[in-house]
Amino acid sequence: MNFRALPVLSILIAMSALPPFGRLAAVELFDGRGGSLVIKDYLLLESPRVERSHLDLSSATPGVQNYSGGYLPSNMQVSPKMYTFKAAFRVDPSLKDLDLSLYMGLAEYPLRLYLNGVEILSKGRYIEGHYNSSLRTVDSIYLSPDLLHFGAQENSLVLEAYPLYENWGLDRIYIDRRSVVDAAVFLRNFVGVNVIQGAFVLACIIGLYFVALVFFERQKYGKYIVFSLICASFCLAYLNVTVHNDANNEAQLEALSKGGLVLMSSFLLVFCCEFTSVLNKKRIFPLASLSLGVAAAILVMTRQSKETILALFGWVMNCLIVPQLIASIAILVYAFVKNKNRSVMPLLFSFVIVIATAAHDVVFLDKAILPYAWVTAYGYLAMVVAIFILLAKDQGRLLYLKEPKVKLSLDAKGLAEAERLYISSVIAGKSVKEVAFEFAVSESTVRNTLSRAYKKLGVTSKSGLATLAEKYEIVK
Repeated sequence: MNFRALPVLSILIAMSALPPFGRLAAVELFDGRGGSLVIKDYLLLESPRVERSHLDLSSATPGVQNYSGGYLPSNMQVSPKMYTFKAAFRVDPSLKDLDLSLYMGLAEYPLRLYLNGVEILSKGRYIEGHYNSSLRTVDSIYLSPDLLHFGAQENSLVLEAYPLYENWGLDRIYIDRRSVVDAAVFLRNFVGVNVIQGAFVLACIIGLYFVALVFFERQKYGKYIVFSLICASFCLAYLNVTVHNDANNEAQLEALSKGGLVLMSSFLLVFCCEFTSVLNKKRIFPLASLSLGVAAAILVMTRQSKETILALFGWVMNCLIVPQLIASIAILVYAFVKNKNRSVMPLLFSFVIVIATAAHDVVFLDKAILPYAWVTAYGYLAMVVAIFILLAKDQGRLLYLKEPKVKLSLDAKGLAEAERLYISSVIAGKSVKEVAFEFAVSESTVRNTLSRAYKKLGVTSKSGLATLAEKYEIVK
């Protein structure tokens, strides 16, 4: 044997062991002992859209490449097109009697999923004239033992994606015991969709309550009306999440929802002005901002395709919504610092939550990574709840003031005639000087008389008398 050839032979053997371009990594075995089997290595092919045309995708297929996450490639000019993802895995024979499920994460395009050539999931619609891609829920797909191969034989998992222009990567896909997958799916859908649907109903009820309050009690409180409009715009903003299903026209829902977000920021600015009484003498500013918001919302709502809706909404976001939110915060800060209005603190805190949740979503949007949940909706929900608490407290105070007060007799408290007269004048809002002028006595006489009267009433000052007058109807 020629030993000088050994190094060359070793290099050739090592190179043959490396996976070539378009070849799957070693097929993983799921035995249930190491946790979930996460499907992360795929063969990927971009091709013209023909369903089931590449279920037999292999490393020898022209144009195939390895994929393990990130943006989808876009090398073809043909449209419509599809992306075929293929992965392989093995299942230990000891798991044949266990219930296994596949966790299918979120997706931003219609898709079909096949296991060993059998379709096990179809989501979204992509027929001509009807495209529905925003898939709001994750799924637990039961893997029947009749469909699975156990032991050395590989299982083939193929996903066909049919995007129009979306280039998001795949969300998490894994296999585990059915109970584990079902629990994970419930929690993610609860956080991502179900809470938003509950918030939609809550906002409807709260909004209708304040409309009824204004209508039936004939209360002319502008902030109640504006808050009702905030609730209505919140419901509109998340209509696409609340009533979403594959049969809906996605473009229409998206247009209404994005228009609702524009209206919501405009109504929030008007509410901040109304609640704090800032700019009461310059109403032209909030009214002009509201007019711009309504006009922008109409423009967004009249777009016909999801792509144009999102493009226009991005422009409106930067040029209108962000400045309106900044102006709202500035008004609240001014009311807190300059006017010492501490009641704005819950509202200010809710704006902080909106900013934090929006920043979270912007980061994931920028990276084109699907998060555990889009959370900006929770920021706006916190704001709706904060405003509701403020107005409910205000309404409670008004109801308290309307309740008949218990009468407090000054005569029964042992006040002399002069004391009763002076106390009544002070309650009416008159100063010591005005009382002295009214009764033609000196100011010192008034102060001494009031001091004796305060002691008999159990208070020590004019502020204490005011508190007493709020609680009781003081009569002579």
